[in-house]
Amino acid sequence: MSFLLPRSHKEQRKLVFHFVLVRCENLPVKSGRSVYVKWRRGSHIISGQTSEALVDSAGTVAWPSESFSVKATIVPKSEKKMTFSLRQVRSTT
Repeated sequence: MSFLLPRSHKEQRKLVFHFVLVRCENLPVKSGRSVYVKWRRGSHIISGQTSEALVDSAGTVAWPSESFSVKATIVPKSEKKMTFSLRQVRSTT
């Protein structure tokens, strides 16, 4: 992906990354529990999360149509990070 990198130290490239979340497998979560995926880009406070989905008896969860986009500016000698985490919905009972 070196073609995405800026050629000079003054040049920047603005990109949009599109993610499609399909499923998570082999989860250590009990069947019937709800989970969601949360993400955070770098040190930005702005983040997002998916809708809740139920874990099946095989430890798999699927989202029928879950997608999101992330905007990023690429500059020379910079490092971009994005963190994803699977969270279990807290029981209200």
